[in-house]
Amino acid sequence: MDKLACSMVFWIICFMILYGDISSQPLYENSPEDRVTTKQTEFYYQKVYANTFPFDCKDLYMNGKRKSGVYTIYPWEKSDPNYRPLGVYCDMETEGGGWTAIQRRVNGEENFTRNWTEYKLGFGTPYGDYWIGNDAIHQLTTGRNSSLRITITPKNGGFVFFKMYHQFYVFGENQNYRLQLANSVNESLGDSLVEDTADWRATGMQFSTFDVDNDKLYGNCAADFLGGWWFNRCHSAYLTGPWQSESWRNPWYTQYRSGRQVNGTSMLIKSH
Repeated sequence: MDKLACSMVFWIICFMILYGDISSQPLYENSPEDRVTTKQTEFYYQKVYANTFPFDCKDLYMNGKRKSGVYTIYPWEKSDPNYRPLGVYCDMETEGGGWTAIQRRVNGEENFTRNWTEYKLGFGTPYGDYWIGNDAIHQLTTGRNSSLRITITPKNGGFVFFKMYHQFYVFGENQNYRLQLANSVNESLGDSLVEDTADWRATGMQFSTFDVDNDKLYGNCAADFLGGWWFNRCHSAYLTGPWQSESWRNPWYTQYRSGRQVNGTSMLIKSH
């Protein structure tokens, strides 16, 4: 009996050295009450995430969160100079849940005519309109395969248009947040970012704002269209134009070109 007790104590000490003291730590700071209940999954997430915070909304979903809303994620390591908690909107219901909103427009209260630094760090509120920040988008898509889901909601209701890309990556600031996008799925919006003509497609383009012009036009697309985006010369799709303005009646030219104004947009990402 003494030998068995010693063996168990030894096992517990080894486990604590390897994985930390999981008994006193919630799986996540903001969701201890909604843990996944199956024993096997519970053990796995205790072991893997005991000493970390959720990286993205998919982490939260896998840990039992099933209600869409605003959560806190931690995309950066503590040793990273960019480390900070990040408030985001998580869509936990659409197509399997676990989607992190990198852009969201629901009420038109936020001005998207912003400079380079503001697009770099993010602006707005995840409770309404916001841009998560190009640094955060880069971090969330680095070292993993990510999908991008775009939706456009018409002002007068009706059908919600959406588009999916199964390869989405944004490079760091040293490459001006260049966009890499591929593997589109033929959904209701059609494709205005990848399969358009060379002068209009967004994939491969660097990000531009009115004060940092990286487009291929002689002029300045971001200044002309009053929003930051991966402009070419200039665009056949962009989701950051002035809310309900005449210049933003056609944010997605391929199919959404009837002149109807927009009531909402979202850009959601999820690793796979």
